[in-house]
Amino acid sequence: MDADDLLLISPRETGRLLNYGRDKVYELIANGELKSFKEGTARKITVSSVHAYIKRRLREAKQETPEEQQRKRRLREGQERKRRLSESNSQTR
Repeated sequence: MDADDLLLISPRETGRLLNYGRDKVYELIANGELKSFKEGTARKITVSSVHAYIKRRLREAKQETPEEQQRKRRLREGQERKRRLSESNSQTR
């Protein structure tokens, strides 16, 4: 059975899926980032909360859009032109 087919997984399985250690998984549970409950002595984490956590992290680590990259590139190019112009003006004096 694939992890996507499951509704609940253990902290150990969660750590394997996220490539996190035990302490980090329990920290995420304590912070409310992952939803869990105890079934007897076993801790169970909802797979949906793992998916939601990943989606939140991806939103937080938002990649720059091509427009943002182009704007930054134009800004750098403008600064470089300004610097070269300033240097050439100082050399002609």
